Amino acid sequence: MAIGELAGQFTQDDEVVREVLNAEASPSSPDAFLDDLSGAGEPVETVGWTDAVGLEHAGRGVLGAYERAGASLQMHGFLDLHGTAWAAVLQGGEWVDVVSVAGSHEGAASVRVARIKAG
Repeated sequence: MAIGELAGQFTQDDEVVREVLNAEASPSSPDAFLDDLSGAGEPVETVGWTDAVGLEHAGRGVLGAYERAGASLQMHGFLDLHGTAWAAVLQGGEWVDVVSVAGSHEGAASVRVARIKAG
């Protein structure tokens, strides 16, 4: 795909990306977030919570929940050189989830999950 075609694709998807980034997150928890997202009727639904035991624990917990649910991990990794922001993209059935975890390794971490449903 040429760079121009790729840029055109991003332009078409701008509205969805903006909605994912700016959506207000409904409160959830590590034990309930998948259920909270599965019942949502909106094309994009966002949930979030704080994990008191750190970024790595929060990330492992989220990935474990997706593994038990049979979701497919598409990509993941740290977003910064300091290791204080991590993200993952997972796919299941008719949806894609974008997970972000920000915080420190020892302190609290903020978890946000945005589900984008097939239209």
